[in-house]
Amino acid sequence: MFEAVRNNPKFVRIALMLIVLPFAFFGIGSYVRDMTGDSDIAAKVGSIKITNGQLNDAVRTQQQNLREQMGASFSQEQADSPEFRQAVLDSLITQATMEQAIRENRLAVADLAVQNVIRGVPNFQENGKFSQSQYEAVLAANGLTPAQYEQGIRSKLAQQMLLSPITQTAVTPKDTLRRLVLLQEEERTIAEWTVNTADYMSKVTLADGAAKAFYDAHQADFRVPERIKVEYVVLSQEAIASQIKVSEEDARKWYDEHKDKYQAPEERRASHILVKVDANAPQAERDAARKKAEEILAKAKAKPEDFAALAKQYSDDPSGQSGGDLGFMERGAFVKPFDDALFALKPHQISDVVQSEYGYHIILLNDVRGGTIKPFEAVKADIVAEVTRDLATKRFAEASDQFGNMVYEQSDTFKPVAEKFGLKIEQSDWIVRGQAGTSPVANERVLSKLFEADSLKNRRNIEAVDMGNGVMVSARVVDHQAATQKPFEQVKAQIEERLTASEAAKLAQADGEAKLAKLKAGEAIAASWGAPRSVKRSTPGFSADARKAVFAANADKLPAFAGAVTPMGFTLYRIDKVVVPTIADNDPRLADANDALSTLLGEQDTRDYLAGLRKRMGVETKAKPAVKDEKAATN
Repeated sequence: MFEAVRNNPKFVRIALMLIVLPFAFFGIGSYVRDMTGDSDIAAKVGSIKITNGQLNDAVRTQQQNLREQMGASFSQEQADSPEFRQAVLDSLITQATMEQAIRENRLAVADLAVQNVIRGVPNFQENGKFSQSQYEAVLAANGLTPAQYEQGIRSKLAQQMLLSPITQTAVTPKDTLRRLVLLQEEERTIAEWTVNTADYMSKVTLADGAAKAFYDAHQADFRVPERIKVEYVVLSQEAIASQIKVSEEDARKWYDEHKDKYQAPEERRASHILVKVDANAPQAERDAARKKAEEILAKAKAKPEDFAALAKQYSDDPSGQSGGDLGFMERGAFVKPFDDALFALKPHQISDVVQSEYGYHIILLNDVRGGTIKPFEAVKADIVAEVTRDLATKRFAEASDQFGNMVYEQSDTFKPVAEKFGLKIEQSDWIVRGQAGTSPVANERVLSKLFEADSLKNRRNIEAVDMGNGVMVSARVVDHQAATQKPFEQVKAQIEERLTASEAAKLAQADGEAKLAKLKAGEAIAASWGAPRSVKRSTPGFSADARKAVFAANADKLPAFAGAVTPMGFTLYRIDKVVVPTIADNDPRLADANDALSTLLGEQDTRDYLAGLRKRMGVETKAKPAVKDEKAATN
């Protein structure tokens, strides 16, 4: 019934990130096509081939997604690495593997299932309900064709059909769950006593030359890395937008020229009863279906108030379970015969029998809404925002070219470009080579240019760097310090303190272990135990070593004793009490543990299943290394 969702020419493109769908959601169909010929193949899975061009497109898409998500912390160097490229290729291979398995298993997704997903996307809704006009507007404003979008949803649903029997059927034995909950909930009351490293510092005597020997063996620890200070300017679309003032006159003019944009389309709420029959079924079968539909129609027209009950009783469409209700939909949402009949009805009118490729329909028009234009005041704020955004985008595009030319042509100063665009010349603190940060210049692409030999020597403006998201940056080095080695005398005291602390920690551990042995042997020793407290394996701040020591200790006879190396020295633990919980068969903690463990087991089973598929299908990998050019680096 929902073929029009795919075929409607208004459904143009949509950006993946706009509706927050993961990369895998769009399946192999978004990047991979079956191809003839084996040239330029990155990988092959069964009959599905992935080209290097498709891999490059997928890499750039993932890089852009990460750049938008991570902002200043995004590392272009890591995104350009062979490891990143291989990870994207592995993802495409996994997608292709599932696609091949879906074909082999002849898994098919109904149009109605795809439609239900579309109607549930928040960005396609107004006031919590699916809006056809909003759907069309979002699609028209972004970058994916409707066929791609629908195929992506269909691919994801097919993947769920393929994997759900694996991910959702992992079984955890009851005894295992009970044991797991007992371990999680076991509670031990402990007192602590730390043999402090600080108390042994005065007992350490370092050998002659120990500090110098350590310095010679660890010189890299005492190098001052190369660093620079820079001045920089930032041109941003956001700053340009803040300077734009849209008058009410301009906003109203824009409204008058685009009134169709604010016209709420007419929506009709329909219920229907479907007598399903294949369009290619024998004539006798189609005649029988039509006769049945006409008999139902007679009942519906005789008692319209019973339409929902009739739908539940007779309809072959899943909507029959809800009385045949299809909700509010715009013209074009249904196949043409259904659509034409629906929009010819008057409210509460029942149609005659309507034939479509799905069979025979009886349609009831429940309600009509929309068809009006929103008043100017209701959309004024949106208009101002849209006009401002459009102007800012246009002005930024124009300004970015001028900005790039000016910082290049007048490369020894930022004063002209700052005056031209009203920018502030910023100064950085020391920036260490290889250490990105949060400032506009502490970015891998910017820093790589700043640390080039020419930039360090001549201190000219680097060429403008497009940071994405409407931001351009240029910078110049104003101070530079080469990497240097700290002399031994400067760090001698630091090394001696470090070595002394290390030796003191060994003494504290040895003394602590000796005390622990005496306690375990039942000897009485002078101890300074802290106040008792109760701990579980999940207690915050309880280190892994401490947890292991306390809960591995044999507590058959109390008090029991344990010990572990801790940041302050060596800590001894006196275990005074052990509480083992009682777990009834209906304890909700068992269900929680089952959910968590079943999820982990299901994920592992899925990984094993996909690995088995890849092995059976004989994946061939022939990926070429990425071509590093300026365009690829900035896209």
